[in-house]
Amino acid sequence: MKSVLLILALSAAAGAAVGASIGVYQTRLPKPEAPEAVEPQQETPEELPVAVVPETVYNFGTMEQNTSLKHSFIVQNTGSAPLKLQVTATTCKCTVGNLAEGETETIEPGDETTVELEWTAKTGPGPFRHGATLVTSDPFRSRFDLNVEGTVVESTALRPNNFGFGTVRTGDSADDSVYLMSFVEDEIKVLSHEFIGETVEGNAEVSFEDFDPEEIGIEGVRAALKITATVSGGDSIGPFYGSLNLETSLAQAANLSIPLSGRVVGDVSVFGRGWNERLALLALGTLRSSEGGVAELHLNVRGEKASSAEFTVERVDPPAMKVEVGQGDEIVEGLFRVPLTVTIPPGTAPFTRSGGPASDLAEIVLGTNLPNTSEVRLGVRVAVQP
Repeated sequence: MKSVLLILALSAAAGAAVGASIGVYQTRLPKPEAPEAVEPQQETPEELPVAVVPETVYNFGTMEQNTSLKHSFIVQNTGSAPLKLQVTATTCKCTVGNLAEGETETIEPGDETTVELEWTAKTGPGPFRHGATLVTSDPFRSRFDLNVEGTVVESTALRPNNFGFGTVRTGDSADDSVYLMSFVEDEIKVLSHEFIGETVEGNAEVSFEDFDPEEIGIEGVRAALKITATVSGGDSIGPFYGSLNLETSLAQAANLSIPLSGRVVGDVSVFGRGWNERLALLALGTLRSSEGGVAELHLNVRGEKASSAEFTVERVDPPAMKVEVGQGDEIVEGLFRVPLTVTIPPGTAPFTRSGGPASDLAEIVLGTNLPNTSEVRLGVRVAVQP
C-alpha cells in the first residue's frame, strides 16, 4: 500500500512541475491581437397576428325560464398581420360580426370585432353555462372559448314549454296551445308578438285568452293566459321550426320565446339510411374533417304526376354540404323513385349543426314541378370535427 501511495505522490509532483513550466512558457509568448468587433445581425421579426380577448366569461346572473339574453365579447388584433377568426362549435346561438358559424372573418392589425352570444333559457331551473369555441390564425392562440353563465329561475312558467304540431298535410292547418302562468303578478298582458323562422313566418297565427288560474291545477298560480298558435301546411313539404316571441307585462319575463315545430307531409317522402321519419331529418352524426361522409337517400313520389316529377337543388345550408339529385325511375305504376346523395367532402372546415338550443340544423331545400308541392325541405343533423 505504501508503494502505491508513493507513486501517486510522485506523479502529482511531476504534474505540478510540468504545469508550472508550461505556465512560464506561455507568459513568454506574444499576446494575440484582439479580433475586430462584429455587429450582431438584426433579424427582422416575422409579421404575425395577435389575438387579444379581454373577457372570455360573462355572468347573466338570474334568468327567467324561456327568456333570452345576449352579450358581446370583444376580440382585438394587436399584431402586425391580419387575424382570421372562425366559430367552430357552439352550445348557444353565436355570431362573429355579421358572419354565421363556419364562416371566417378577417380582422386587420389594430382593429377589433365583436362575438355575440345569445342564450335562451329553455332548460329547467338551475345553473347553466354555454358558449362557443373559436379558432384563429394566431400561432400562439390558435383557439379559445367564450362562455355565458348564470342561473335559471321560475317566477313564471310555461306549460308545456313549446308548441308541437306533429304532422300537417299540405293544404291543411293545425293548432296547439300552451299556458303562461305567473306566480307573482295578478295579470298577464301581451304587448306585442312576432313569429320567427323562415318556415313559419306568414304561415302562422296566434290568439290569447285569459284562463282561470284554479283550472290550471298548480298551486300558487295567480294569473294564467292560454296561447293558441295555428300553422298552415301550405305546399312546402318537410320539417318546420321557429318560435313565437312575446313582449309581456311581466316584470321578470318581459320577453319570452316559445319554440314551435312540426312537419308538413304530402306526396313526396324520403327514405334511406340515417333518415329519421318521425323527426323528419337526416342524422349524419359526427364526422372527421379529413374523412368527410356520404349519405345515400331516395325520394318517393306518388300521385298522377309522379312519373314526370323533377327536383332541383335550391338551397343548401351550410354551403360546404354538397347535394346531388340523380335520375329517377318508375318502380311501379304511380310510384316514382329519385336518388339523392348528400356529401360532406373531406377537408370541410369544422362546424356544428345539432339542432335544438345548441345550434340550428343544417338544411336542404329542393324545388319541384309538382302541382301541390313547391318545395321539399330536409333537416340534417351533423357535426364536423378537426
